[in-house]
Amino acid sequence: MDCPLYLARRQIGRICITEDEKEICFTVHGAAPASWYRICLRGDRGELLLGVWDGGVLRRRFSRRLAASAGCIRCAVACPVGRDEGWQRVEEDTFCRWPARDGLWRRRGSRLRQLALPFPPDGPFPLPELFCLAFICSVAGEQRAVFTFDERDRPVLPPEI
Repeated sequence: MDCPLYLARRQIGRICITEDEKEICFTVHGAAPASWYRICLRGDRGELLLGVWDGGVLRRRFSRRLAASAGCIRCAVACPVGRDEGWQRVEEDTFCRWPARDGLWRRRGSRLRQLALPFPPDGPFPLPELFCLAFICSVAGEQRAVFTFDERDRPVLPPEI
């Protein structure tokens, strides 16, 4: 099975996924500007960090149990390593008119902002109305649901997909 690899909303390669009885092998094939990238697999239940990639071929083997934590893999995203993530604490109780208790936020380019809310695996989903527009990842060392908003404070799809 293959899935697309994206960098800044543009497909730059693919991830080949092969399985045996005990392990799942992920092989990254693609071309990107010379740099180092963090490769995150995005599934229907969350993200799985694959590793750091330099634009060549990257192979990683994970146990089936570990790989299952992300669910069915839909795509992979390459994020440049070493950039300032820019997350700041939300000072108010709301962000873009949405509840934002214990939230973090950052700018994405000149037009977008992102809100990262705590997402405990055994707790309720934050902002269930925006469930389809969120992605789950680690921010500041904890699992968070990340939502993206445009310049008019409207929720939109995340920029990497």
